Amino acid sequence: CLVALFLYHVVFGVKYLGILNGVAAFVIIGIGVDDVFVFISTFRQSAHLTCSLQRMIYTVKTAGRATFLTSFTTAAAYAANTFSQ
Repeated sequence: CLVALFLYHVVFGVKYLGILNGVAAFVIIGIGVDDVFVFISTFRQSAHLTCSLQRMIYTVKTAGRATFLTSFTTAAAYAANTFSQ
């Protein structure tokens, strides 16, 4: 947050931060927490694998793909809203 505020005020010269800037932090945290739940659930579902390394590889491959796609579609929806009225 401090780095973002530094970039806003010093580098880019933005003096006013709107309400959407504050709300964006909660949206980002919410998406991140949801992704953590997906990773934990996938790791628990991989209990049939005995090797820890194989469990992690399975978890990253399976949950990583899912969380990337959901986060990408969310980002695309927010990007599309920048062009709407």
